[in-house]
Amino acid sequence: MKKFELKIDVFWVLITSTRSANKIRYRDFFRALIKLPLLLIKDILKIKAKRTENDIHFKSNYLYVHLESFNNYSATQFLEEEYKVIYTTKGKPSYTRASINLERINYPHPLFDKWRFIVMLFIKRNYSWKYFESVHKYYYSYDSFTRYFEKNKPSAYFFSNDHNPVSRSLLLACRNHNVPTYFIQHGSTSEIFPPLKFSVAFLYGNYDYNTYKLCGYITSTCHLVGMQNQIYTNKKNKEINNIEEIKTIGVAFNTLDTIASLNKLFTTIIEYFDRNIKVIVRPHPRDRVRWQYIMAQFPSLTFSDPLRENPNQFISRCDVIISGVSGILLEAVLQNTHAIQCNLYDSHDEYDYYEYIKNGIVSYCHSPRNIISCLKAINFREDPRYKAKYYDASLGKTDSYSVKETIVNLLNEEYGFERFK
Repeated sequence: MKKFELKIDVFWVLITSTRSANKIRYRDFFRALIKLPLLLIKDILKIKAKRTENDIHFKSNYLYVHLESFNNYSATQFLEEEYKVIYTTKGKPSYTRASINLERINYPHPLFDKWRFIVMLFIKRNYSWKYFESVHKYYYSYDSFTRYFEKNKPSAYFFSNDHNPVSRSLLLACRNHNVPTYFIQHGSTSEIFPPLKFSVAFLYGNYDYNTYKLCGYITSTCHLVGMQNQIYTNKKNKEINNIEEIKTIGVAFNTLDTIASLNKLFTTIIEYFDRNIKVIVRPHPRDRVRWQYIMAQFPSLTFSDPLRENPNQFISRCDVIISGVSGILLEAVLQNTHAIQCNLYDSHDEYDYYEYIKNGIVSYCHSPRNIISCLKAINFREDPRYKAKYYDASLGKTDSYSVKETIVNLLNEEYGFERFK
């Protein structure tokens, strides 16, 4: 693979999707013109700085799990119960019991390759330069992983993210050094994702498998097992049919949602229900700023810390979940909790990114101003979970079926993971 094509693979979602190229305004371009020389100066100064080269000594009797977020940890945490696990991550977040700091491992790199690639993004119209800062930051991540593997390499690497640059870099390095890779899905997929190229992939269900086929040729051995980060077996599902009135509303938001839309949503709910209802807000784990503004504007809201409370715990406290475009809607439905996808992204179009609306598993609210009528329209006598069979292969299985046990059994019986215990 040529170097330019390899880097395209690393930054796939950031530079190849039409979504990345949309909404690039003149102010974005002028901001880039100001930012680019500053980054170049910073790189030049770094050349003169002393660098320490830290090695990672992979242990052959451990399996390694790479994390990009708390959600990745939630999806793979069950592996700790069965095997000897070491986590790798670009930082040292509190949710890992063991971590290897990858981001601070620096190597002296020539500037020419990186800056030639960035310039090409601005010149070639079929690529987006919108996320050039991420390209600048992670350009040499693949080279760093390659250096690690040239000295020693792990016996197996697990992923729960397949589209971020660091994960893409690590995956490519594993493939080029014959390190077996295992993908455990942690969220819904879309057509803009890279092709599935892990050794083995554990997917939720048919929707994700069919979506990945649209992304490109699948080289992975795929197992459709269901959503492993759910806390239930089929026997232990939350019963919601006895709800007579809504007492607790959960609102999950992410960086796609605008502050203006969120303000409209909370204002509408609070004005209608007054203090007769509890509203729990949950930001995306990477949204570290905006939730503080929301809580300051609406002090009656209850905060769910995404770094301390996993999605299942948050959903279990709610009678209904409201969100924009987010995989948490599917997680809610799979826990027998009704979900409403609300237009929180200031668009006049119905943005059915994961096809939840098309497949009838969520209600759709086209404006935060209309959220009350959508809440009133919910029929709590219906069981929303079984609308999601297309998304979760575990639905319809026996009461004793466990997604986690199924994954562990497959790892032990088909891939020889008994050696990691």
